[in-house]
Amino acid sequence: LYCCGLFHRNSCSQRDQNCYFFDRLLTCNRCFAALFPGIECYKYNNIRPPHTYAYLIRWSILESPDKQRTLSEIYNWFTTMFFYFRHNTATWKNAIRHNLSLHKCFIRAEGEKGAVWTVDEAEYQRRKGQKYHR
Repeated sequence: LYCCGLFHRNSCSQRDQNCYFFDRLLTCNRCFAALFPGIECYKYNNIRPPHTYAYLIRWSILESPDKQRTLSEIYNWFTTMFFYFRHNTATWKNAIRHNLSLHKCFIRAEGEKGAVWTVDEAEYQRRKGQKYHR
């Protein structure tokens, strides 16, 4: 079977824990990752993550120890976690600000660091899957 430029056989030295049998195709880690990219893929490659801005903002906030972030900290999280957001900053930063003000699940509060954003998890779950129309 053909995978990543190599022919894999039952006796192939790569046929061990580094290979998977997926849909009748023997696939090595490199090809498996291409089919199902993990978070590391997005951290080092210029590929847009397959999540909405609202999902990513929520993830950023919930990942912080005190479950709140300033706008600047949200921006920093995006650029640290995803290579894609290290470019075209005007576009995605505007999208983040738009999503923070659009979605009722994001709450702006005054904190020790100034204005911080938190998540109303009940509101997020209630609205999850709904489309927002203008």
